[in-house]
Amino acid sequence: MSKAIVVILALLAVVVGVSLSQGWISFKAKTAPTVPGSSSADVNVSVDKSKFKSDMEALRNKYNDWTKDTDTRMKDLQAKADKSEGENKVKIDAEIARLNKKKQEIARNMDDGKETTAEKWDEFKGRSERAWSEFTDGLKKSYDSFR
Repeated sequence: MSKAIVVILALLAVVVGVSLSQGWISFKAKTAPTVPGSSSADVNVSVDKSKFKSDMEALRNKYNDWTKDTDTRMKDLQAKADKSEGENKVKIDAEIARLNKKKQEIARNMDDGKETTAEKWDEFKGRSERAWSEFTDGLKKSYDSFR
């Protein structure tokens, strides 16, 4: 068997495995032969594209909710900066700039995620949720440190 075929079969196994674990593919087999006297059986494979799209939409909605929440928290931090003076104001403004840059990176990742395939789904979802969590933790620490 050539290397190319082995690679293709490996990729196919990954796609099927991920799709099965997410509920995007289901198998149904008839145990009785479809043609009398034959030893063959039918296997129906169905791909639930709507489930994959639904999972992507749920993540997108979760991201939108996260964005609204962090926008509110960023406004609160900006209000602290507006009330501050001197070195403290400079520090808060620098932290806001850093957080805004990080938030833009997260937004780009979500935009890139529109092209995510089933085999990359778990990786994309995990990476996105970790980034949101790290950003939220950093924002809270920043807000608390500038009291």
